[in-house]
Amino acid sequence: MQLLEQYFNELNNGRKIKYSNEFFITYEIIGDSLQIVDAFVVPEQRGTGLFKDIMKEIEKEAKELNCKYIDTSTEPQQTRSVMYQTKNGYKVKGIIENSLIFRKEL
Repeated sequence: MQLLEQYFNELNNGRKIKYSNEFFITYEIIGDSLQIVDAFVVPEQRGTGLFKDIMKEIEKEAKELNCKYIDTSTEPQQTRSVMYQTKNGYKVKGIIENSLIFRKEL
């Protein structure tokens, strides 16, 4: 898996990926922010706490990289995602092209 991860990172101009058979998440560092680009959890694993565990790892990495924020976006109709963000310390930063932009200060 490490070789695949390295290959992905080279193809995507430094975007990073974490993945397994149950999920994937891509992200990049821009300035003092770790920005979540895309995330997916298979339906069978939703509601199990898997995504929360993944985000704890991402937050730890962001802190180690001296990021001050984690930014992410979601469409308002993605109620599960919106609920996760608001329950876990993310604040709405704005709206861009019908997506809510969330930010969490680390």
